Formats: sequence, C-alpha cells, structure tokens
Amino acid sequence: AQVITALTAAGVDIFTDARFTENGKALFDTMMEFRLEDGTFSHVKGGATDENATAQALLAAISLKRQSEGKTPLARTRRFTFLPRMLPRKQK
Repeated sequence: AQVITALTAAGVDIFTDARFTENGKALFDTMMEFRLEDGTFSHVKGGATDENATAQALLAAISLKRQSEGKTPLARTRRFTFLPRMLPRKQK
C-alpha cells in the first residue's frame, strides 16, 4: 500500500506501467489479496485485522482515485532524484 501511495506521488500509473504488473496483476490486485471479509486489511495474508494495514490500504486507494481524477497526489514530494535509478526500466 505504501508503494502504491509513493508511486502515485511520483506520477506513476500502476495500472498502465508494465513495470508494476506481473502475470496480468497490478500492485492494486496484490494489495487486495490482504483484504479481509469485513473490509479491513491485514499485514499477512489470512492474518488478523490490522489498523495500520487498513489505514495504509485506504490511503493507497485514495491516492489511486485522486490520480485517476487528475487531482494532485495525496502524498507529495519535491524531488524523486533516486527514482529513475531504483525502478526497473520500461520495456518497449
């Protein structure tokens, strides 16, 4: 969830950027695997409800919604000078 929030702050669309999908699954799909039946989230698949995990997932979802609406990111940073070196290169 924190990675999703950070990537949206950097302007990365995790649904269209191939660097963040694997076997047809986006990061969001993976995050949703931690969602419990009552709508809360766990830090461990099948684990107990965790308030922090739930809050982080909510922030990630809000970040994605804001991005899809063209709004400013929920989280902002002034510079991501490290980002190009850390992320895998886009495949053409």
